[in-house]
Amino acid sequence: MTKRVANGEPLAYVIGHQPFGSISLEVRAPVLIPRPETEEWVMRLAEQVNAALSIDGPPFRILDLCTGSGCIALLLADQLKNTRRSCRITALDCDPTAIELSNANVRRTSLPVDIVQADMFSDSDMAKYHNYDLVTCNPPYISSRDYSLLPRSVLAYESRNALVGQTTNDGLDYYRRLAELVNGHLLRQSNIRPRLVMEVGTGQSLEVLSLFKIPGKVWYDFAGHDRVVAID
Repeated sequence: MTKRVANGEPLAYVIGHQPFGSISLEVRAPVLIPRPETEEWVMRLAEQVNAALSIDGPPFRILDLCTGSGCIALLLADQLKNTRRSCRITALDCDPTAIELSNANVRRTSLPVDIVQADMFSDSDMAKYHNYDLVTCNPPYISSRDYSLLPRSVLAYESRNALVGQTTNDGLDYYRRLAELVNGHLLRQSNIRPRLVMEVGTGQSLEVLSLFKIPGKVWYDFAGHDRVVAID
């Protein structure tokens, strides 16, 4: 174990698990290790949704895109398990390795999340997903030009595909696709806000906001960096 850490392997991969809010998740390379910045905004979101679900109503439907380890979907499931209004959570990823790990985390936590392998860039895959009350996404958002500047522990062990935003140099391809999906039928009309919550890279928030026709807000992380775009 000491040798692996000395060689730069992230400690979470070495010990095989990582705390994330109120749950503990299995982690394994190359699926992205859940970050504390993500944990922070998911807990904030869960608090808002909890308050909104204090009255009776139909099941509250949540879709988590680019789920990776399943961390966002599973933490929401844990935080919302005692709401008066029930929740139905589905989590998608195109990577079979991520699907395998997220399913392992569903078993580990015994939380009610449906894991599905699907590509959000595929119209046929996404045709069946519509009318959600809340969509979350922590997509690859690092630009190709910034990828080489990441720490060696990230470059050597974590999936490039989970970090770099498709083929353009600005890292915004996933947000452009999300804007297309939102302009379709991905979200239902609802009085509960926000309806779309996306993690973004530092300095990307205003560009991401400009892609959407719906008003939104920027959430900042504990270090004061723009971290989330929340669309109403």
